[in-house]
Amino acid sequence: MSRCEYTHASISIDEEEDLFYSFNLKGFVEEHWKNRKSKHLLSGRKYIHLYVTDEVFNKLKEELEAFKNRKSEFSYSAFGTILCLFKIPTEFKKRYFCSRFVAEILNSSGAHQLRRTASLYLPVHFYKEFI
Repeated sequence: MSRCEYTHASISIDEEEDLFYSFNLKGFVEEHWKNRKSKHLLSGRKYIHLYVTDEVFNKLKEELEAFKNRKSEFSYSAFGTILCLFKIPTEFKKRYFCSRFVAEILNSSGAHQLRRTASLYLPVHFYKEFI
């Protein structure tokens, strides 16, 4: 829908670059990328590595663990994605799309200060912001 080169965002604290966390139609999900059989899905990925303090790393870990432990409370927000495409900020509680989730985790953990409201991030914005 966005006609952007990148259409999905997820976050990992796994040094092996296998376990990632994100949101999709199923809600909060754990993604194991190294087990993917489709080479097409793997070929277009971009990794952005952030170096953070131990304190920030532990905060990231805590927040991801909290989502994991309460994943039944959260759901995917297709409407939030559409509003993001029209640059309309939202504040839906417990409803996320992939890039909003990543943006909020980066911001709330102190890993990165966002340039825009988390609900206005598309996956391509991370690449443009960090590279």
